[in-house]
Amino acid sequence: TGILGVLAILTAPFEPLGAIFAGAALVTGALALSAHVLAKLAGADVSWMQLGLDALGVLPGIGLFGKAAKVAKVADETAQAGKAAEFGKGFAYTVDRGRQVFAMGAKNAEELTGGVRFKNIVLFGSKEFGFVSKEGSTIANRLANVSNNAYHQGQWLGTRGIKLLTFNKLKINPLSELSTGFDAGLKLLPKVISIPQHVGEAVHLGDRFHEATETK
Repeated sequence: TGILGVLAILTAPFEPLGAIFAGAALVTGALALSAHVLAKLAGADVSWMQLGLDALGVLPGIGLFGKAAKVAKVADETAQAGKAAEFGKGFAYTVDRGRQVFAMGAKNAEELTGGVRFKNIVLFGSKEFGFVSKEGSTIANRLANVSNNAYHQGQWLGTRGIKLLTFNKLKINPLSELSTGFDAGLKLLPKVISIPQHVGEAVHLGDRFHEATETK
């Protein structure tokens, strides 16, 4: 999952490769989450932090339920065309009304129509969104949605997190070579650190030798 996630980051500027690896990482991430849940239920030493990290890894899967890649609405046609071009041949930018499940704040509430309102909180309202989609290809659209949400915006432990901490004052292009390398390194680092520990537990030579010399 970690390797596929890194490949999805590195190939995000080169769609549709990024979307393919994003989908593959999502599948293996879901399998890892399921395996860890079953292991914990069976009494294995699986931490809640591990389960939480696994769950975060499959959150982009929500994009599979969407019809297209939802993007920030941009003003000029050049930017619109550029965003659509990121996903490859046949994708186009359109503006349509979509459902927003939750919004909070006076400005956000004002942008929505319909829904259930409690002062500046709106549930299930609708507003205009920009969509990048490929006509007649549901699978490609949904994979593009996953890739857009999970990789085109940068990583929370990386460029996306930096933008959040600086309140978007630090402008970072998550699809640049430097950004993808930075995000990929941080994505793989926790898994690389944990590999020697797990391998050591599995193949500790002293334990294996001791077991081999035991008799009943």
